[in-house]
Amino acid sequence: MRHVVGGLLLALPHTLFAQSAPTAAQALARSGPVPRDTVRERAMREQVKVAGGFTATIFAAPPVAMYPVCLTATTEGAVFVCVDPNLSLTATKGSGRIVRLVDDNRDGVADRYTIFATMDSPRGVAYDGKTLYVMHPPNLTAYRDTTGDGIADVSEVLVNGLGFDLDFRGADHTTNGITLGIDGWLYIAVGDYGYRRAVGKDGTAITHRGGGVVRVRTDGTGLEMYAKGTRNIYDLAVDPFLNVFTRDNTNDGDGWDIRLHHLPAGANMGYPALYKNFASEHLPSLADYGAGSGTGGLWVHDPGFPEGFGNTLYTSDWLLNEVFRHPLTTRGGSYDVKQEKFVTVPHPADMAMDGQSNMFIASLAGGSYTYQGDSVGYVVRVSPTRATAPTAPNISGLNDIALRSLLGHANGEYRTQAQREILRRGERTGAVAGLTSLSSNALRPAYARVAAMFTLKQLIGARSHSVLRTATTATDPTVRAMALRALTDDVRQLNGVEPSVFVRALADSNPRVQMAAITSLVRLRARASANEIVPLTASSDVAVAHTAINGLITLGAADAALAALSSETPGVRAGALRALQGMHDPAVVSSLITVAGANAPLDIVATLARLYHREAEWTGDWWGTRPSFIGPYFAPAPWSESVRIAPVLRSAVRASTEASAP
Repeated sequence: MRHVVGGLLLALPHTLFAQSAPTAAQALARSGPVPRDTVRERAMREQVKVAGGFTATIFAAPPVAMYPVCLTATTEGAVFVCVDPNLSLTATKGSGRIVRLVDDNRDGVADRYTIFATMDSPRGVAYDGKTLYVMHPPNLTAYRDTTGDGIADVSEVLVNGLGFDLDFRGADHTTNGITLGIDGWLYIAVGDYGYRRAVGKDGTAITHRGGGVVRVRTDGTGLEMYAKGTRNIYDLAVDPFLNVFTRDNTNDGDGWDIRLHHLPAGANMGYPALYKNFASEHLPSLADYGAGSGTGGLWVHDPGFPEGFGNTLYTSDWLLNEVFRHPLTTRGGSYDVKQEKFVTVPHPADMAMDGQSNMFIASLAGGSYTYQGDSVGYVVRVSPTRATAPTAPNISGLNDIALRSLLGHANGEYRTQAQREILRRGERTGAVAGLTSLSSNALRPAYARVAAMFTLKQLIGARSHSVLRTATTATDPTVRAMALRALTDDVRQLNGVEPSVFVRALADSNPRVQMAAITSLVRLRARASANEIVPLTASSDVAVAHTAINGLITLGAADAALAALSSETPGVRAGALRALQGMHDPAVVSSLITVAGANAPLDIVATLARLYHREAEWTGDWWGTRPSFIGPYFAPAPWSESVRIAPVLRSAVRASTEASAP
């Protein structure tokens, strides 16, 4: 049987794993030099093979860097490693920790460490220059070191209930990796436990059965579901234009293999209820790679990497023992993708970049899904072959002008960390003018303008809207799309934001601009503008049509969808019915029954048949590693309108039977 270590899959029998659970006696001192075993390091290096033009070192190994399930790095090169001897199924409390590693002489090997913080089941980690965000289900916690000794002395829970704790099960299939976007949101990979009731700092509560992506602001506010229908994702990659990617895990059969997803806002990838029998109703994955076990995801934007390697997507696969590079080509609202080997390493779990063109890879070499003693895993540093490494800027020591200049840098890590420092300093003299100038400068790269727009939005809120409105007419479609997104990114700041800006953008020639416009109209709750969305349900671009249909459902735009049933464009009628079948509203049922009349058209009958059931209320139970895929609901349940729908369905069956009789 195959098992998943929070997304790390290994096909091995249980009888091989008879080790004791980790104990407090195996804990390290709070700080010290990193011990070296050069003989063992040489053996580990032989396990690692890198692409031409790159070199690898063993950055850290047990006992300091054992069981590295996730990691992140600072621009200066310090590495935070999540250590979890429990792995997937062991459930010993008090064994997880974050280790901070520093390479003082920059030779690719860590020299000293501190135990930065301790917690159960660290599964995702991100750093913003001052705060380390750690996903340790069921909590997302912010840790800060205010004394500079490498040990956190302040912590704050930002979200609780986002997943399940060790009283429920080991950290298998739980909530995992987190990535900080240039929009200031933390994007979180949710495994298929889902979450019964996740609550942010502002009291926002959400519930979801199954896998997907959640996002929340760095202060714990604005918690929301971003995409759904994944199986058991472990990590996310977010590019400079806020495209989200993930390498999903297999269903141990049943036709769901390793899939690479592009996840636009509101996407449904189809697991488990749609992918098998209702494939046209979910967003297609970019690729299906067959057997494997998807783990890490990382977008690298670093000019220190060779051409073709420095601005692209990377994913890792535990079972295949590979980190892959994925060249992408834009195709409408989505992408065409390739997969090429980058690093061969045993059981890679996660990757991260520092600000010196180094990639760090967490390897769980020797690991399985339970505790296996204290020799499991190590951290690899992969670097371009070079004479000297670039020196990262001291971001906290830069003046305001230099910080804003870094927003235009070709290194994505610099842009993110410069933004966070600008926001910490607040609205200083020249900040608004400088950010406005950069966001409006058509001679600057789109990534620089986007970084400036989202920095301005986070810095001054609604006062940024005049700048953003102007950017919605920029020549560059990427800038147009991102300006539309930024205008509605904070639902607390929608006063004065007119739907007309987004309605105009629905007619844009670029699919991504159209998708951004739909998403923004949904965030505005602009149901009155839904009629303008309806034609895009028939778009030849699958991503646009998917976004439009789901947008109508989220808006509850029944009137617009019903009106479209009289459209002479077949695709529009079909798209409207797809939206209506997701609206469990008595008024929708009444209208469809009226439209059906005595001789109900087949497509109306099919829509009513879909509305006969709805998804049952979820009480918190897990559906297991191989849930039912029959669909279109995982747990179908009748509702108040089922009794009105039933006679229409029976009548349609009788009519069909009579018509087919000899």
